[in-house]
Amino acid sequence: MSSRAADRTIAFVLLGLVAAVFLVLAADRITGPFGDSDEGINAAVWATNSRALRELGPFESALGGRRADGTAYANHPPLIVVETALAELAAGEHTFTSRAPAWLGALATIPLLYVLLRRARLGPLPAAAGAATACLTPMFVVYGPMLDTPVTSLPFGIAVLIMWQRDVRPDDDGPPPWWAAAGLSALACFAGWQATLLVGTCAATVAVVRRAEGITALRRAGAYALGGIVGVSASVASIWWAYGDLAPLTEKFSRRAGSAVVSYLDVVAFQVPWLVQLLGLALVGLAACVVAAVRDDGLRPLATMSLFVTFAYAVVFKEAAAGHQFWLYWVLVPTAIGAGYAARAIVRKVRSETSAPAGPWVAVTSLLVLVGAVNLVPTTLAEKQIVEGQAAGSLVEALGITGAQQAGAPVRYIGQDRRPEDYVGYILRTGVERVPDATALTELARQAPQTPVLVLTTCDDPPDDWCETVIGEVAADGPVVHSAAELAERFGN
Repeated sequence: MSSRAADRTIAFVLLGLVAAVFLVLAADRITGPFGDSDEGINAAVWATNSRALRELGPFESALGGRRADGTAYANHPPLIVVETALAELAAGEHTFTSRAPAWLGALATIPLLYVLLRRARLGPLPAAAGAATACLTPMFVVYGPMLDTPVTSLPFGIAVLIMWQRDVRPDDDGPPPWWAAAGLSALACFAGWQATLLVGTCAATVAVVRRAEGITALRRAGAYALGGIVGVSASVASIWWAYGDLAPLTEKFSRRAGSAVVSYLDVVAFQVPWLVQLLGLALVGLAACVVAAVRDDGLRPLATMSLFVTFAYAVVFKEAAAGHQFWLYWVLVPTAIGAGYAARAIVRKVRSETSAPAGPWVAVTSLLVLVGAVNLVPTTLAEKQIVEGQAAGSLVEALGITGAQQAGAPVRYIGQDRRPEDYVGYILRTGVERVPDATALTELARQAPQTPVLVLTTCDDPPDDWCETVIGEVAADGPVVHSAAELAERFGN
């Protein structure tokens, strides 16, 4: 076996091991209940839309945007709903099938990153090291199973980047067929708003890079633009269909982008600590991507594009970036590029100093073991939040199984306003009713003393003293359920 073929074999083995590590470490998040965390709430929102699509049909539900209870949610491109519904139709309604577009997409992300780096002319070992480094992070392992558009749209975004590389840096295969670039761009824009930013940037850069070709450059750029227009138009049409107008979408965009309450300093103050936690040692890869964008002619277009799309999305939607720790999920791409760039230097150095064929294999494998151990052995705050949230989901499931919750009655709770409505609505197909103060709790205990009350772990911001007292005394270790009478004895009037 030639050295190149052996490198490819080792690379494929490493990527397979990374996929196995992901499935093992993410198993509880793939199969666990929807609950009181960003992950659980997001998943419940999209699974509820998927249920509407399956049970009401595509027309009555407006492709899942209109639900059986009369509410509507359709502020994002709807491919995630279609994917979820197809998975549930194929394997039944379970949390692991509802999350299938996320965790299957995460598995697809691993080889797609490898192909992206190989197209950038990195060797098999550096390409595998780059992809593996990005995927041996809490960002990938913790949030890869999360059913939300930043996660489910990333594989489509990487596929567009692979196609785009053939246009801005032609290889032996030549540029991609126009219909392939257009079709993939449309699909990506139908998957997520961040992909729309990517596709628009791809169209602009192809036009600039190939400008000497005249009309050919316009055709090549036009393929991405056409796909983007089709995908965005279909997404906007589905949103209008669900709401009857575009006011909810424009209001959401305006709030996410133009909040006067949030500054870019708030974004930095929020995102930097989370990036440190969610990337860990792979932050070196992100830094190396910046170096590659400046110093490496071959990697510069891809490195620059990946950095721009990742961070421009946070700049455009600063309010969201200042409150969602996974908002920079696409940072996995520049992290992989930078890690691959650094790994190439390591492989070259090892090969220059030893004639042993196994030298580079040992170096790359040792590096990945170190990254995986440092990044994934400690339990992150993000993981703790999801585990705690799943505990709330399990309590809600138990209310339905034991019959403690009266069918059709709202679930009473103490905690942040409206927080549990999505996962409670999904699990029990009922609404929620907040117990806001001691007077309301006392009245509930008087009328229906055995009514179960879910006590969450978060209050409104800023919190009121009564909510903080209840949570601090009975839910300090996680969400709990007590009867209204039990709680009223301690916290009622």
